Amino acid sequence: MDNNVINNYISYRIKDEKIDFKQVIDSFNIIKSKIINSDDILEELSSDIEIIEYIIGEIKSNESDNIETIANNAYESFILNNDEDKPDISIYDTTLTKFLNLVSFLKKINTPIAYYKPEVSLINDLFQTVFKQLYAFATLISSKLYLQALASWRSLHESECIIKLLIQNEKIKKEYIKHIKYNNYLRNSSAYSKSELDKHFEFLKNEMHTHDLKSKDMKKFIEYGYLYFASNYKKDDVNFKLNFRDGLEYLSGLSKYSKVYEGASQVVHSSSSYFYVNENFCKDLSLTLTYHTLIRITSLYKTYMNDYFKNNSKMLNKVDELLNNVTKISNKLDKEINIDGVLNDETSF
Repeated sequence: MDNNVINNYISYRIKDEKIDFKQVIDSFNIIKSKIINSDDILEELSSDIEIIEYIIGEIKSNESDNIETIANNAYESFILNNDEDKPDISIYDTTLTKFLNLVSFLKKINTPIAYYKPEVSLINDLFQTVFKQLYAFATLISSKLYLQALASWRSLHESECIIKLLIQNEKIKKEYIKHIKYNNYLRNSSAYSKSELDKHFEFLKNEMHTHDLKSKDMKKFIEYGYLYFASNYKKDDVNFKLNFRDGLEYLSGLSKYSKVYEGASQVVHSSSSYFYVNENFCKDLSLTLTYHTLIRITSLYKTYMNDYFKNNSKMLNKVDELLNNVTKISNKLDKEINIDGVLNDETSF
């Protein structure tokens, strides 16, 4: 892009901001020199503008006044967020760019081994879905759809609970796959002959009988029956039930989020709350909660992919570096919203 065009664009972008033109242009020149001396390929116009936006975001975050640091951070975001599936978001806010840097890097590692074939790549498929959900969350926040972002966190919370249990042992993974099939028999019965369905449902009913379940329990067994094979399931546990709160969330050890999960559910599904909810609170809460989820999902991914990271220490170091950046922002968000108080307050909404 022509230097005059660059200068004019920067001047236009910062005219209402307390940003030094020289900081932006010096950072931009450092990045361009990096790109010229590397194998990275740029589509001039769109890429130059994207780089400038990342630079402005870094300066606005006030994390550093050092030109090299600003340039390096902006360049890292530019390189890591080159996934064709990445959300079309405002990259002005480093709260989202640091978040997406980590998600994009994890997705880059995971994509080649997510085949969407449960018997072959179940866990990596689930992680891939979560990474895409995180992309969607960022899009909602950027689009100021804060209530929808909170609903998106609910789905992420459910996904995290499932993944946390499924990486415990091979048996529960096999049972989960079997219950996917059970659900398919129930929801897509027209795809099977009567004799096939009779055979499958007879087997299902026999399994239910071993857990003292009745015919009326079939739907919840299909949805949550795999939980009987969780490593921490105990037959004599009177608190356990075949549902989300007392089953999946309970066994996954994430019950501290149960109140806010239920509050979010009420807001999303209740017409009066839906129309008059505090949107700024929804934004702050959904960001804080989703940062928590991302941090734990990253930990679960590192655990599940332990063998990969043992043989790829540079990749592990990069994950840890990006995770550290996310953790810093998460801690800041926690304080701003007093998340511990919110999680224990049933009237937060």
